[in-house]
Amino acid sequence: MLTKNVVPSGTSQLKIYMEATEGETLTYLITAATNGGSFSLSSGTIQATRVKMTLITTYTAPATNGTYSHTLKLSNNQGNSITIHFETIVSDDLSDVIVLFYPVVQSLGGKKVGDDIYWNAAVSDDSSADTLSYSWAFDGGLNFDDNSANPAKMLSYTTGTTGDLHLTVTDENSQSATLTFTMAANQFPDMEEIAVATLFKYLLPDTGQTQSFTSTTGENGDHARYSISYVDNGDDTVRDNLTYLMWQQSVELQKRDKSNAVTYCNDLSLAGYDDWRLPNVLELKDIIHFGMYSPAIDTSYFNTDNNTYNYWTSDTGQTSGYSWKINFNRGITTEDLDTNKHYARCVRGRSVDSGSLTNNSDNTISDDLTDLRWQQSGSEVQNWENALNHCENLSLAGFDDWRLPNVKELATIVDVNQSSTKISSLFSDTTDDAYWSNTTREDSAGYAWSVNFGNAKIDNTYKIGTAALRCVRSE
Repeated sequence: MLTKNVVPSGTSQLKIYMEATEGETLTYLITAATNGGSFSLSSGTIQATRVKMTLITTYTAPATNGTYSHTLKLSNNQGNSITIHFETIVSDDLSDVIVLFYPVVQSLGGKKVGDDIYWNAAVSDDSSADTLSYSWAFDGGLNFDDNSANPAKMLSYTTGTTGDLHLTVTDENSQSATLTFTMAANQFPDMEEIAVATLFKYLLPDTGQTQSFTSTTGENGDHARYSISYVDNGDDTVRDNLTYLMWQQSVELQKRDKSNAVTYCNDLSLAGYDDWRLPNVLELKDIIHFGMYSPAIDTSYFNTDNNTYNYWTSDTGQTSGYSWKINFNRGITTEDLDTNKHYARCVRGRSVDSGSLTNNSDNTISDDLTDLRWQQSGSEVQNWENALNHCENLSLAGFDDWRLPNVKELATIVDVNQSSTKISSLFSDTTDDAYWSNTTREDSAGYAWSVNFGNAKIDNTYKIGTAALRCVRSE
Protein backbone atom coordinates (compact mmCIF):
# COMPACT_ATOMS: atom_id res chain seq x y z
CA MET A 1 0.00 0.00 0.00
CA LEU A 2 1.13 3.56 -0.71
CA THR A 3 0.94 5.60 2.45
CA LYS A 4 1.94 9.19 1.63
CA ASN A 5 0.63 11.94 -0.62
CA VAL A 6 2.46 12.20 -3.94
CA VAL A 7 2.14 14.23 -7.11
CA PRO A 8 3.66 13.51 -10.54
CA SER A 9 7.44 13.22 -10.09
CA GLY A 10 6.86 13.02 -6.34
CA THR A 11 7.71 10.14 -4.00
CA SER A 12 5.78 7.91 -1.64
CA GLN A 13 6.44 4.88 0.51
CA LEU A 14 5.16 1.51 -0.70
CA LYS A 15 4.61 -1.01 2.11
CA ILE A 16 4.50 -4.71 1.21
CA TYR A 17 3.11 -6.98 3.93
CA MET A 18 4.33 -10.58 3.82
CA GLU A 19 4.04 -13.75 5.86
CA ALA A 20 6.50 -16.65 5.84
CA THR A 21 7.95 -19.39 8.01
CA GLU A 22 10.14 -17.90 10.73
CA GLY A 23 13.78 -17.96 9.56
CA GLU A 24 12.82 -18.38 5.88
CA THR A 25 14.48 -16.14 3.29
CA LEU A 26 12.35 -14.62 0.52
CA THR A 27 13.63 -13.09 -2.70
CA TYR A 28 11.66 -10.17 -4.10
CA LEU A 29 11.61 -8.46 -7.48
CA ILE A 30 9.54 -5.34 -8.22
CA THR A 31 9.29 -4.56 -11.93
CA ALA A 32 7.98 -1.09 -12.69
CA ALA A 33 5.91 -0.39 -15.77
CA THR A 34 7.76 1.08 -18.71
CA ASN A 35 8.00 4.84 -18.07
CA GLY A 36 5.86 4.21 -14.98
CA GLY A 37 8.24 5.44 -12.32
CA SER A 38 10.71 3.52 -10.19
CA PHE A 39 11.17 1.77 -6.83
CA SER A 40 14.20 2.40 -4.60
CA LEU A 41 14.43 -1.25 -3.46
CA SER A 42 13.43 -3.11 -6.58
CA SER A 43 15.13 -6.43 -5.80
CA GLY A 44 16.83 -8.26 -2.98
CA THR A 45 16.22 -10.70 -0.15
CA ILE A 46 14.44 -10.42 3.17
CA GLN A 47 14.65 -12.89 6.05
CA ALA A 48 11.65 -13.65 8.20
CA THR A 49 12.79 -12.92 11.74
CA ARG A 50 9.12 -13.39 12.64
CA VAL A 51 6.15 -14.83 10.79
CA LYS A 52 4.89 -11.44 9.64
CA MET A 53 7.18 -8.85 8.07
CA THR A 54 7.04 -5.64 6.06
CA LEU A 55 9.19 -4.48 3.14
CA ILE A 56 9.25 -0.70 2.68
CA THR A 57 10.43 0.82 -0.59
CA THR A 58 10.14 4.32 -2.01
CA TYR A 59 8.10 4.81 -5.17
CA THR A 60 8.98 7.74 -7.42
CA ALA A 61 6.04 8.63 -9.63
CA PRO A 62 6.59 9.50 -13.31
CA ALA A 63 6.19 13.06 -14.52
CA THR A 64 3.28 12.09 -16.76
CA ASN A 65 -0.24 11.43 -15.54
CA GLY A 66 -1.55 7.97 -16.32
CA THR A 67 -2.23 4.42 -15.19
CA TYR A 68 0.83 2.21 -14.73
CA SER A 69 0.90 -1.55 -14.14
CA HIS A 70 3.73 -3.02 -12.04
CA THR A 71 4.56 -6.53 -10.82
CA LEU A 72 5.89 -7.95 -7.59
CA LYS A 73 7.41 -11.45 -7.53
CA LEU A 74 8.23 -13.25 -4.28
CA SER A 75 10.14 -16.55 -4.21
CA ASN A 76 11.39 -18.85 -1.46
CA ASN A 77 14.38 -21.18 -1.37
CA GLN A 78 12.24 -24.14 -2.47
CA GLY A 79 11.51 -22.46 -5.78
CA ASN A 80 7.90 -21.58 -4.95
CA SER A 81 6.88 -18.15 -6.16
CA ILE A 82 3.92 -15.81 -6.40
CA THR A 83 3.53 -12.90 -8.82
CA ILE A 84 1.22 -10.03 -7.90
CA HIS A 85 0.17 -7.24 -10.26
CA PHE A 86 -0.79 -3.77 -9.07
CA GLU A 87 -1.51 -0.43 -10.69
CA THR A 88 -0.75 3.15 -9.76
CA ILE A 89 -2.89 5.95 -11.14
CA VAL A 90 -0.89 9.18 -11.12
CA SER A 91 -2.72 12.45 -11.52
CA ASP A 92 -2.09 16.02 -10.41
CA ASP A 93 -5.82 16.29 -9.85
CA LEU A 94 -5.60 13.82 -6.95
CA SER A 95 -4.09 14.28 -3.51
CA ASP A 96 -2.81 10.71 -3.51
CA VAL A 97 -1.44 8.16 -5.89
CA ILE A 98 -4.22 5.59 -6.13
CA VAL A 99 -3.12 1.97 -5.93
CA LEU A 100 -5.30 -0.78 -7.40
CA PHE A 101 -4.20 -4.26 -6.41
CA TYR A 102 -5.14 -7.28 -8.46
CA PRO A 103 -6.47 -10.54 -6.94
CA VAL A 104 -4.15 -12.07 -4.32
CA VAL A 105 -3.82 -15.85 -3.89
CA GLN A 106 -3.69 -16.13 -0.11
CA SER A 107 -3.15 -19.88 0.12
CA LEU A 108 -2.90 -23.00 -2.00
CA GLY A 109 -3.64 -26.53 -0.82
CA GLY A 110 -3.50 -29.96 -2.39
CA LYS A 111 -5.07 -33.30 -1.44
CA LYS A 112 -4.34 -36.69 -3.03
CA VAL A 113 -7.43 -38.82 -3.64
CA GLY A 114 -6.67 -42.06 -5.43
CA ASP A 115 -4.41 -41.15 -8.33
CA ASP A 116 -5.61 -37.56 -8.59
CA ILE A 117 -4.67 -34.30 -6.85
CA TYR A 118 -7.34 -31.82 -5.83
CA TRP A 119 -5.94 -28.28 -5.77
CA ASN A 120 -7.76 -25.51 -3.91
CA ALA A 121 -6.85 -21.82 -3.84
CA ALA A 122 -8.09 -19.14 -1.44
CA VAL A 123 -8.19 -15.75 -3.15
CA SER A 124 -8.91 -12.26 -1.85
CA ASP A 125 -10.05 -9.43 -4.09
CA ASP A 126 -12.33 -6.40 -4.03
CA SER A 127 -14.60 -8.28 -6.46
CA SER A 128 -17.04 -10.87 -5.14
CA ALA A 129 -15.86 -14.48 -5.16
CA ASP A 130 -18.36 -15.62 -7.79
CA THR A 131 -16.93 -13.17 -10.37
CA LEU A 132 -13.41 -14.62 -10.24
CA SER A 133 -12.21 -16.92 -13.03
CA TYR A 134 -9.43 -19.51 -12.73
CA SER A 135 -6.95 -21.03 -15.14
CA TRP A 136 -4.75 -23.94 -14.01
CA ALA A 137 -1.79 -25.34 -15.95
CA PHE A 138 0.96 -27.86 -15.18
CA ASP A 139 4.11 -28.14 -17.26
CA GLY A 140 4.94 -31.62 -15.94
CA GLY A 141 2.70 -33.38 -18.44
CA LEU A 142 -0.48 -33.91 -16.39
CA ASN A 143 -3.94 -32.62 -17.35
CA PHE A 144 -6.86 -31.22 -15.39
CA ASP A 145 -10.41 -32.54 -15.40
CA ASP A 146 -11.54 -28.88 -15.62
CA ASN A 147 -8.77 -26.30 -15.56
CA SER A 148 -11.21 -23.44 -14.95
CA ALA A 149 -12.62 -24.86 -11.69
CA ASN A 150 -11.60 -24.17 -8.10
CA PRO A 151 -11.00 -26.68 -6.57
CA ALA A 152 -9.43 -28.29 -9.65
CA LYS A 153 -8.61 -31.98 -10.15
CA MET A 154 -5.22 -32.85 -11.66
CA LEU A 155 -5.32 -36.33 -13.19
CA SER A 156 -3.03 -39.38 -12.99
CA TYR A 157 -0.48 -38.26 -10.42
CA THR A 158 2.47 -40.50 -9.53
CA THR A 159 5.10 -39.99 -6.85
CA GLY A 160 7.64 -39.30 -9.62
CA THR A 161 5.68 -36.35 -10.98
CA THR A 162 7.62 -33.06 -10.98
CA GLY A 163 7.05 -29.69 -12.60
CA ASP A 164 5.59 -26.22 -12.11
CA LEU A 165 1.94 -25.70 -11.27
CA HIS A 166 0.60 -22.37 -12.53
CA LEU A 167 -2.63 -20.70 -11.42
CA THR A 168 -3.93 -17.44 -12.92
CA VAL A 169 -6.90 -15.74 -11.23
CA THR A 170 -8.75 -12.96 -13.07
CA ASP A 171 -11.39 -10.69 -11.59
CA GLU A 172 -14.33 -8.87 -13.19
CA ASN A 173 -12.09 -5.87 -13.96
CA SER A 174 -9.77 -8.12 -16.04
CA GLN A 175 -7.06 -7.79 -13.38
CA SER A 176 -5.14 -11.02 -12.81
CA ALA A 177 -2.62 -12.62 -10.47
CA THR A 178 -0.43 -15.63 -11.21
CA LEU A 179 0.96 -18.11 -8.69
CA THR A 180 3.63 -20.69 -9.49
CA PHE A 181 4.31 -23.70 -7.27
CA THR A 182 7.15 -26.12 -7.98
CA MET A 183 6.20 -29.74 -7.29
CA ALA A 184 9.01 -32.00 -6.13
CA ALA A 185 9.11 -35.79 -6.48
CA ASN A 186 7.08 -37.60 -3.83
CA GLN A 187 5.18 -34.38 -3.04
CA PHE A 188 2.17 -36.45 -1.94
CA PRO A 189 3.74 -39.56 -0.37
CA ASP A 190 0.99 -41.13 1.73
CA MET A 191 -2.28 -39.70 0.48
CA GLU A 192 -1.76 -36.89 2.94
CA GLU A 193 -3.02 -33.39 2.44
CA ILE A 194 -0.45 -30.62 2.14
CA ALA A 195 -0.97 -26.93 2.74
CA VAL A 196 1.46 -25.02 0.55
CA ALA A 197 2.98 -22.22 2.62
CA THR A 198 2.86 -19.65 -0.17
CA LEU A 199 2.05 -16.40 1.60
CA PHE A 200 -0.58 -18.19 3.68
CA LYS A 201 -2.37 -15.79 5.95
CA TYR A 202 -5.37 -16.05 8.22
CA LEU A 203 -8.07 -13.68 7.00
CA LEU A 204 -10.88 -12.74 9.36
CA PRO A 205 -14.14 -13.56 7.55
CA ASP A 206 -16.76 -10.83 7.26
CA THR A 207 -19.98 -11.18 9.22
CA GLY A 208 -22.05 -11.93 6.12
CA GLN A 209 -24.32 -8.94 6.75
CA THR A 210 -24.81 -6.82 3.61
CA GLN A 211 -28.27 -5.32 4.21
CA SER A 212 -28.52 -1.62 5.05
CA PHE A 213 -30.41 -0.61 8.20
CA THR A 214 -29.62 3.12 8.38
CA SER A 215 -28.76 6.08 6.19
CA THR A 216 -25.86 6.88 8.53
CA THR A 217 -22.50 5.91 7.03
CA GLY A 218 -20.47 3.33 8.90
CA GLU A 219 -22.74 0.32 9.36
CA ASN A 220 -21.52 -3.22 8.71
CA GLY A 221 -22.40 -3.34 5.01
CA ASP A 222 -20.37 -0.20 4.32
CA HIS A 223 -17.07 -1.81 5.29
CA ALA A 224 -16.62 -5.25 3.72
CA ARG A 225 -13.12 -6.81 3.79
CA TYR A 226 -13.16 -10.57 3.16
CA SER A 227 -16.44 -12.17 2.10
CA ILE A 228 -17.28 -15.53 3.66
CA SER A 229 -16.01 -18.25 1.31
CA TYR A 230 -16.32 -22.04 1.59
CA VAL A 231 -15.70 -25.16 -0.47
CA ASP A 232 -17.85 -28.27 -0.03
CA ASN A 233 -15.27 -31.07 -0.25
CA GLY A 234 -17.95 -33.66 -1.02
CA ASP A 235 -16.87 -35.90 1.88
CA ASP A 236 -18.95 -34.40 4.71
CA THR A 237 -16.34 -31.69 5.28
CA VAL A 238 -16.21 -27.98 4.42
CA ARG A 239 -13.08 -25.93 3.77
CA ASP A 240 -13.03 -22.29 4.90
CA ASN A 241 -11.06 -20.43 2.21
CA LEU A 242 -10.15 -17.57 4.58
CA THR A 243 -9.10 -19.33 7.78
CA TYR A 244 -8.08 -22.49 5.90
CA LEU A 245 -9.73 -24.67 8.53
CA MET A 246 -11.64 -27.84 7.63
CA TRP A 247 -15.02 -28.26 9.34
CA GLN A 248 -17.25 -31.22 10.02
CA GLN A 249 -20.25 -30.59 7.78
CA SER A 250 -22.91 -32.70 9.50
CA VAL A 251 -23.02 -32.82 13.28
CA GLU A 252 -24.03 -35.86 15.28
CA LEU A 253 -27.51 -35.47 16.71
CA GLN A 254 -26.35 -36.12 20.24
CA LYS A 255 -25.76 -33.63 23.03
CA ARG A 256 -22.68 -34.09 25.21
CA ASP A 257 -21.20 -32.46 28.29
CA LYS A 258 -17.99 -30.50 27.73
CA SER A 259 -15.62 -33.36 28.56
CA ASN A 260 -17.38 -35.82 26.25
CA ALA A 261 -17.54 -33.20 23.49
CA VAL A 262 -13.74 -32.89 23.63
CA THR A 263 -13.35 -36.68 23.57
CA TYR A 264 -15.78 -37.04 20.68
CA CYS A 265 -13.82 -34.65 18.45
CA ASN A 266 -10.44 -36.07 19.46
CA ASP A 267 -11.64 -39.58 18.57
CA LEU A 268 -13.41 -38.59 15.34
CA SER A 269 -12.23 -40.20 12.09
CA LEU A 270 -13.72 -38.43 9.08
CA ALA A 271 -12.76 -38.02 5.40
CA GLY A 272 -9.51 -39.89 6.02
CA TYR A 273 -8.36 -37.63 8.88
CA ASP A 274 -8.05 -38.39 12.58
CA ASP A 275 -6.69 -35.04 13.85
CA TRP A 276 -10.06 -33.47 14.60
CA ARG A 277 -10.59 -31.32 17.68
CA LEU A 278 -13.15 -29.11 19.39
CA PRO A 279 -12.83 -25.53 18.06
CA ASN A 280 -11.98 -22.57 20.25
CA VAL A 281 -14.20 -19.49 20.52
CA LEU A 282 -12.38 -17.54 17.79
CA GLU A 283 -12.62 -20.42 15.33
CA LEU A 284 -16.28 -21.26 15.93
CA LYS A 285 -17.21 -17.55 15.85
CA ASP A 286 -15.75 -17.27 12.36
CA ILE A 287 -18.49 -19.49 10.85
CA ILE A 288 -21.35 -17.50 12.38
CA HIS A 289 -23.30 -15.76 9.60
CA PHE A 290 -24.74 -12.56 11.08
CA GLY A 291 -26.72 -11.96 7.89
CA MET A 292 -28.86 -15.01 8.78
CA TYR A 293 -30.70 -16.25 11.85
CA SER A 294 -32.45 -19.41 13.01
CA PRO A 295 -29.84 -20.63 12.16
CA ALA A 296 -27.03 -18.08 11.95
CA ILE A 297 -24.86 -20.19 9.65
CA ASP A 298 -24.61 -20.71 5.89
CA THR A 299 -26.94 -23.64 5.42
CA SER A 300 -25.85 -24.18 1.82
CA TYR A 301 -22.59 -25.56 3.24
CA PHE A 302 -23.42 -26.65 6.80
CA ASN A 303 -26.27 -28.98 7.67
CA THR A 304 -29.31 -27.41 9.29
CA ASP A 305 -30.03 -30.08 11.90
CA ASN A 306 -29.97 -28.52 15.37
CA ASN A 307 -27.95 -25.49 14.26
CA THR A 308 -30.22 -23.33 16.39
CA TYR A 309 -28.86 -24.94 19.55
CA ASN A 310 -25.74 -24.37 21.61
CA TYR A 311 -22.32 -25.63 20.54
CA TRP A 312 -19.36 -26.17 22.83
CA THR A 313 -15.98 -24.52 22.32
CA SER A 314 -12.69 -25.72 23.80
CA ASP A 315 -12.18 -22.52 25.83
CA THR A 316 -12.75 -22.71 29.57
CA GLY A 317 -14.77 -20.01 31.27
CA GLN A 318 -13.79 -17.40 33.82
CA THR A 319 -15.61 -19.41 36.49
CA SER A 320 -14.34 -22.84 37.49
CA GLY A 321 -16.40 -25.62 35.92
CA TYR A 322 -17.69 -23.40 33.08
CA SER A 323 -16.79 -23.23 29.37
CA TRP A 324 -17.72 -21.04 26.42
CA LYS A 325 -20.52 -21.95 24.03
CA ILE A 326 -22.05 -20.32 20.96
CA ASN A 327 -25.75 -20.38 20.18
CA PHE A 328 -26.31 -20.64 16.42
CA ASN A 329 -29.87 -19.37 16.62
CA ARG A 330 -28.44 -15.84 16.30
CA GLY A 331 -24.81 -16.04 17.42
CA ILE A 332 -24.88 -15.19 21.12
CA THR A 333 -21.72 -16.30 22.95
CA THR A 334 -21.88 -17.08 26.68
CA GLU A 335 -20.50 -19.37 29.38
CA ASP A 336 -22.23 -22.51 30.62
CA LEU A 337 -21.67 -25.29 33.13
CA ASP A 338 -19.38 -28.03 31.81
CA THR A 339 -21.89 -30.64 32.99
CA ASN A 340 -24.65 -29.28 30.77
CA LYS A 341 -25.06 -30.96 27.39
CA HIS A 342 -24.69 -29.27 24.00
CA TYR A 343 -23.65 -30.16 20.46
CA ALA A 344 -20.16 -30.36 18.99
CA ARG A 345 -18.97 -29.38 15.51
CA CYS A 346 -15.37 -30.55 15.08
CA VAL A 347 -12.57 -28.82 13.18
CA ARG A 348 -9.07 -29.59 12.00
CA GLY A 349 -6.15 -27.46 10.83
CA ARG A 350 -3.77 -24.89 12.26
CA SER A 351 -5.21 -23.45 15.46
CA VAL A 352 -6.39 -19.84 15.27
CA ASP A 353 -5.33 -18.04 18.42
CA SER A 354 -5.29 -14.41 19.46
CA GLY A 355 -2.79 -12.28 17.58
CA SER A 356 0.27 -10.49 18.90
CA LEU A 357 -0.62 -6.95 19.94
CA THR A 358 1.76 -4.00 19.47
CA ASN A 359 1.52 -0.67 21.25
CA ASN A 360 2.31 1.88 18.53
CA SER A 361 2.83 4.64 21.13
CA ASP A 362 0.36 6.89 19.31
CA ASN A 363 -2.83 5.88 21.13
CA THR A 364 -3.28 2.91 18.79
CA ILE A 365 -2.76 -0.87 19.12
CA SER A 366 -2.00 -3.14 16.12
CA ASP A 367 -3.05 -6.79 15.90
CA ASP A 368 -0.85 -8.92 13.62
CA LEU A 369 -3.46 -11.70 13.32
CA THR A 370 -6.21 -9.59 11.80
CA ASP A 371 -4.17 -6.65 10.42
CA LEU A 372 -6.40 -4.27 12.33
CA ARG A 373 -5.29 -1.13 14.17
CA TRP A 374 -7.36 -0.25 17.23
CA GLN A 375 -7.98 2.92 19.14
CA GLN A 376 -6.12 2.34 22.40
CA SER A 377 -8.50 4.20 24.70
CA GLY A 378 -12.22 3.75 24.35
CA SER A 379 -14.68 4.50 27.10
CA GLU A 380 -16.89 7.14 25.51
CA VAL A 381 -20.60 6.23 25.80
CA GLN A 382 -23.05 7.09 23.00
CA ASN A 383 -26.05 5.66 21.19
CA TRP A 384 -25.44 3.53 18.10
CA GLU A 385 -25.96 6.16 15.39
CA ASN A 386 -23.68 8.62 17.19
CA ALA A 387 -21.06 5.89 17.65
CA LEU A 388 -21.06 5.29 13.88
CA ASN A 389 -20.57 9.01 13.25
CA HIS A 390 -17.89 9.34 15.90
CA CYS A 391 -15.64 6.68 14.39
CA GLU A 392 -16.25 7.73 10.78
CA ASN A 393 -15.09 11.26 11.68
CA LEU A 394 -12.20 10.30 13.93
CA SER A 395 -8.69 11.50 13.03
CA LEU A 396 -6.04 9.68 15.02
CA ALA A 397 -2.35 8.81 14.60
CA GLY A 398 -2.28 10.35 11.13
CA PHE A 399 -5.22 8.29 9.83
CA ASP A 400 -8.77 9.36 9.02
CA ASP A 401 -10.21 6.02 7.84
CA TRP A 402 -11.45 4.88 11.24
CA ARG A 403 -14.76 3.08 11.65
CA LEU A 404 -16.83 1.24 14.21
CA PRO A 405 -15.78 -2.45 14.14
CA ASN A 406 -18.10 -5.26 13.12
CA VAL A 407 -19.00 -7.83 15.75
CA LYS A 408 -16.44 -10.43 14.59
CA GLU A 409 -13.65 -7.85 14.63
CA LEU A 410 -14.61 -6.63 18.08
CA ALA A 411 -14.63 -10.21 19.41
CA THR A 412 -11.01 -10.76 18.33
CA ILE A 413 -9.68 -8.47 21.07
CA VAL A 414 -11.58 -10.23 23.84
CA ASP A 415 -9.17 -12.02 26.19
CA VAL A 416 -11.12 -14.55 28.23
CA ASN A 417 -8.00 -15.37 30.25
CA GLN A 418 -7.93 -11.96 31.95
CA SER A 419 -9.06 -12.12 35.57
CA SER A 420 -11.08 -8.90 35.41
CA THR A 421 -11.79 -6.80 32.32
CA LYS A 422 -11.56 -9.23 29.38
CA ILE A 423 -9.09 -7.36 27.22
CA SER A 424 -5.31 -6.92 27.08
CA SER A 425 -3.87 -4.38 29.51
CA LEU A 426 -2.36 -2.62 26.46
CA PHE A 427 -5.82 -1.13 25.93
CA SER A 428 -6.64 1.72 28.29
CA ASP A 429 -9.86 3.09 29.78
CA THR A 430 -11.85 -0.08 29.03
CA THR A 431 -14.97 -0.39 31.14
CA ASP A 432 -16.77 -3.59 32.13
CA ASP A 433 -19.65 -2.71 29.83
CA ALA A 434 -21.04 -3.42 26.38
CA TYR A 435 -19.14 -1.97 23.40
CA TRP A 436 -20.89 -1.22 20.11
CA SER A 437 -20.26 -3.04 16.86
CA ASN A 438 -21.57 -1.75 13.51
CA THR A 439 -23.49 -5.02 13.00
CA THR A 440 -27.26 -4.91 13.29
CA ARG A 441 -29.26 -7.81 14.67
CA GLU A 442 -30.68 -9.21 11.44
CA ASP A 443 -34.12 -10.17 12.81
CA SER A 444 -34.59 -7.07 14.98
CA ALA A 445 -33.19 -3.91 13.40
CA GLY A 446 -33.66 -1.87 16.57
CA TYR A 447 -30.74 -3.75 18.11
CA ALA A 448 -27.03 -3.91 17.26
CA TRP A 449 -24.53 -6.55 18.30
CA SER A 450 -22.18 -5.66 21.13
CA VAL A 451 -19.36 -7.23 23.11
CA ASN A 452 -19.24 -6.88 26.89
CA PHE A 453 -15.64 -6.65 28.11
CA GLY A 454 -16.74 -7.26 31.67
CA ASN A 455 -17.83 -10.84 30.99
CA ALA A 456 -16.74 -11.40 27.33
CA LYS A 457 -20.34 -12.05 26.28
CA ILE A 458 -21.42 -11.35 22.69
CA ASP A 459 -25.01 -10.13 22.76
CA ASN A 460 -27.11 -7.25 21.40
CA THR A 461 -27.99 -3.80 22.69
CA TYR A 462 -30.93 -1.49 21.96
CA LYS A 463 -29.69 1.10 19.43
CA ILE A 464 -31.31 4.13 21.07
CA GLY A 465 -29.69 3.12 24.34
CA THR A 466 -26.03 3.77 25.07
CA ALA A 467 -22.87 1.68 25.03
CA ALA A 468 -19.13 2.34 24.92
CA LEU A 469 -17.13 2.40 21.68
CA ARG A 470 -13.63 1.68 20.40
CA CYS A 471 -12.80 2.54 16.76
CA VAL A 472 -10.75 0.45 14.36
CA ARG A 473 -9.14 0.70 10.93
CA SER A 474 -7.75 -1.80 8.44
CA GLU A 475 -3.95 -1.88 8.03
